[in-house]
Amino acid sequence: MEKKWVDGLNAPKGMYIYKGKLYVADIDEIIEINIKTRRVQSFQAPEATFLNDVTADKRGNVYVSNTFGFSGIYKLSKKGKVYLWMKDDKLNMPNGLLIDEKDLYVANWGIDLNPETYVTKTLGNVLKVNVKDKSITPVSQSIGNLDGLEKTIHGHFITDWLSGKLLYLNGANNQVSEALDLPKGSADIGFDKATKMVYIPLMLDGKLLGYRLSK
Repeated sequence: MEKKWVDGLNAPKGMYIYKGKLYVADIDEIIEINIKTRRVQSFQAPEATFLNDVTADKRGNVYVSNTFGFSGIYKLSKKGKVYLWMKDDKLNMPNGLLIDEKDLYVANWGIDLNPETYVTKTLGNVLKVNVKDKSITPVSQSIGNLDGLEKTIHGHFITDWLSGKLLYLNGANNQVSEALDLPKGSADIGFDKATKMVYIPLMLDGKLLGYRLSK
């Protein structure tokens, strides 16, 4: 049975929970939802064109990717100020975001987009952005048109939206392998360390899949 929790959003995509609040990317706004009271507050992201995924650091600063239109990352400071934190073509249409210690990991869509098919001439890869100096370091080779990014026990899971594959990035050697072959449209993912469950939404099929890691 479906039950409406909150409404008034336009096209919500990536989400992240931090200290009782759910942050949502919604086209050109960052939405903050108090999980207990359901109070909704919106923060306009200046000149944003396609806000996509969300993550936050330990201090409560929220980072949101802008994928199409231009390659950028917005920051909502813990004081409630939104600004374009980084704009760089080397981000290659950033999608999935994840803060890990002092680095921001970015799963990107790729280079040279065909606007009709969304296929790129060069596939996307995983990057590591130093939060302090904003230097960009490639973590993986070109592997797909990447969407979701989530840390697991020993590495990272990544979804390839166009191929549908769930990919695994080994944290020890940065090698990428295929974990699951899924339908096109696999998007932002979640991982529950307590239950070892990975959750994968299939956008084009209206389904949510759940898989438990064996080890």
